[in-house]
Amino acid sequence: MHETLLVLALQAIRWPADTAPVIDGRLDEPFWQTIAPAEQIYQVLPEAGLPASFRTTVRFALDTDNFYIGASLEDPSGSERQSNVSRRDHIPDTDDTLTIILDPLGTRVFGQLFQVNPDCATSDGLYMEASLSTDLSTDFHYTVACHQSDRGWTVEFKIPLQELRFAQGNTQPWNVLVQRSLVRDQRRTVANAPLPRDPLCLLCLAPSLDSPAALPEPNFLRLTPYALFRRTDRARATHGLDIKYRVSSEAIMDATVNPDFSQMNLDEPQLSANTLFAVSSPENRPFFLEGADILESPLKVVATRSITQPSWGLKYTRRSQTHDTMILSGDDRSDNRILLPGAYGSRYHSLRAQQKYLIGSSHWKGEGYHLGMTLTHRSYEDLGSNQTLGLAAMHYLSPEDSLRWQSILSVSHDRWADDNETQGDAHYVLLQHKGAIWQSSLELKSFSRDFRSDLGFNPRNNYRLGIVTNSLHQQFGEKHVAWYLRLSRKTELAPRPIQSQSVPGVTLSGFWGTEITLETRPATWERIRADGVLHRYQQHYASLGLYPGSMLTWLQCDLTWGERLDVTDNRVRPGRVEGCAARLAIGKKLEWNASWSQELLLQEPGLGTAAPILTNRVLRHLMVLPFDAHWSLRYIRQEERAQRLGAPESRATTDSWNLSFENPQFLSLHTGATQARESSELVQDYYVKLSAPIR
Repeated sequence: MHETLLVLALQAIRWPADTAPVIDGRLDEPFWQTIAPAEQIYQVLPEAGLPASFRTTVRFALDTDNFYIGASLEDPSGSERQSNVSRRDHIPDTDDTLTIILDPLGTRVFGQLFQVNPDCATSDGLYMEASLSTDLSTDFHYTVACHQSDRGWTVEFKIPLQELRFAQGNTQPWNVLVQRSLVRDQRRTVANAPLPRDPLCLLCLAPSLDSPAALPEPNFLRLTPYALFRRTDRARATHGLDIKYRVSSEAIMDATVNPDFSQMNLDEPQLSANTLFAVSSPENRPFFLEGADILESPLKVVATRSITQPSWGLKYTRRSQTHDTMILSGDDRSDNRILLPGAYGSRYHSLRAQQKYLIGSSHWKGEGYHLGMTLTHRSYEDLGSNQTLGLAAMHYLSPEDSLRWQSILSVSHDRWADDNETQGDAHYVLLQHKGAIWQSSLELKSFSRDFRSDLGFNPRNNYRLGIVTNSLHQQFGEKHVAWYLRLSRKTELAPRPIQSQSVPGVTLSGFWGTEITLETRPATWERIRADGVLHRYQQHYASLGLYPGSMLTWLQCDLTWGERLDVTDNRVRPGRVEGCAARLAIGKKLEWNASWSQELLLQEPGLGTAAPILTNRVLRHLMVLPFDAHWSLRYIRQEERAQRLGAPESRATTDSWNLSFENPQFLSLHTGATQARESSELVQDYYVKLSAPIR
């Protein structure tokens, strides 16, 4: 596909050997001015394809050890510049930003992302082309500096070559995508490639970056010991070691011994009182992050949060022009709960056994396609095991069309359940067309009754699902309107209907600085029990997102109202789900994120009490005070409440304080306390964790 796309050429110039740039964000070294800048910039939002209304130039250079990026971003409206001092990987969407996606392998499949705002808050992570998604949990070691003036701002990056995932002797040029975002009355985005408003891919359009000479072999060995002192019911001290060894430019070995897999950031609470299925949380633990994109797939055959208490782990990651490979192995000492999926709900089976796991995944890359294979194995001593084997592929049929599919086989030996052996399969297909005016997609899923992936997250099986979405996009100057119709149908494999739905809707962008979505669901049919009736109910949905100003920088509210299914009583009731999330920046330092969501099930009019049948509410406050680039103070308050009429209230609250110093190249220190109360039970946890890399 790539030969049909516009390809622009950039160049990285060799920095003179007798000098090195001072990373101060000012770009005042004379050599910067000798480098031809990337200044062919195109507007993406609000109206794609127009010339950018503000000047952005980016220059690239390298020496024997580092890759340098220097950018100058004109912005005469300095008083309106949106930027705040934020934690790493938490730059809000409302800030002005510069984002660089580097593809050092030149395969247009995977990228390393670096983002910065005018106050030099940073985000970094992985970009996956197949899903157009970004994972900011991976952190790289690099230096960045910024400088602001009345005319705009400038930024310098110094990225060690050992942090970039390139292949020695690579004949493909690197690819680099530069995106700049400004938020004034609405979001404005420009890029160094003519991206459509809703692209099918990003790296497929990224300009090439030629390097003037061969790069050195970036070998390194990094040992990171840690010590953890913790007191809950009793005081205890633990220690462990993480090892990262870059064997070559293509291969990295990771090992961990007695790792601390505690979460310094609490998982966000979710509405769960009126659902029959398990809910998942994202992965944030460092050991699992290298090469996480290789394990990414639509059917989530691998979800490393299912590994909770290992004593050791070993991982091998290799990237090249033609293929990527990961092998991950270790044990798990936790009292495991095996997720048993079903068509109408999921349940857990508790199993006390020493567990071992093995995950292997490889991807082969070609022009306009890539093909992957994944194998997983999890054993529970002599009590059973689960294995999966799957294939996945992504095909770019044209610049506007793509096909993605995945097929998985599973085998489960459950000696704890009458020594049963079961076999299952799961399949996924997504066909997409993304044109400038018309967009459409067809998504198909199928899970057999006995499919299970104990190292993944699939809470449902024994069903088929089909979703068809069509949308019409209209541009009125800087305003955008998208009309859409989504049809879905889910059945048992029998087939017997589980759910069907028709959803017309519209999304309005750029009107009064907001994004508004309205949709109606006039007739949804759904069955929630195998022996239950097929219920019919109707709903409406509205969403409002806006950027109010420099203090209240972001506000998002959602409301679903009409009728809802009560999964406990197996009936339709009046009800609604509502929620809001907001971000406040106080004095450019104090960051306050607040979110609230609630589900209400009401009594039918004229029947009994007016009190809600069910109230399920979650509330989260996150306040962060960054003192500088390394020190920060964080406070989290979470509340979860569920009250069903006639039953005792379920309530849980958590308060967490954390003082952190983070400089991954030298030292990381976390100290804090957590107090969790559920009903009458109180748990207090105090901890100090210290880690320091040794090179």
